[in-house]
Amino acid sequence: ELFPPTIFGPDERAALDVRGITQKMFIKYIQDILAQACGALDRYPLYLVLDKASIHNEEKILEAFHDNGCQELVEVWKMPTKAGKRMSPLDNALFHHWKERIRGLGKVSKDNAIQRMSDEWNNLSSTLLRSQYRHCGLVRWEVPYFDCPQPSAHKHSS
Repeated sequence: ELFPPTIFGPDERAALDVRGITQKMFIKYIQDILAQACGALDRYPLYLVLDKASIHNEEKILEAFHDNGCQELVEVWKMPTKAGKRMSPLDNALFHHWKERIRGLGKVSKDNAIQRMSDEWNNLSSTLLRSQYRHCGLVRWEVPYFDCPQPSAHKHSS
């Protein structure tokens, strides 16, 4: 399932005098959108897996979820350094398609970037999502280590 995006455009970041995304901006996204969207899944327990970025404070994240309607989130896990590509390969594949769709609409400007990014994210098809999950080995009965160069040396079970 896709959750609604939040896009902080250049003007918003400039107004806040920040270059990237801050902890405060991330918590605001959780409060405004993510906690409610996750709570609506009606699944227990939920675990949030994040990288080790300095904006990912586990206590503040849990508090933001719990205070904003998502008691289902029970723990925040941090991935080991450089594990993102292996543990979240879907990001690389799916974001590539998303960016290509945005670029295919013509020139991206400050005036249209946020709307195009949101529209294209919301228009990703279920067929594309399924194919990307399958490609990344993230579906039931698929071997997750199909691309490992040395499966016998790493002792992966299939």
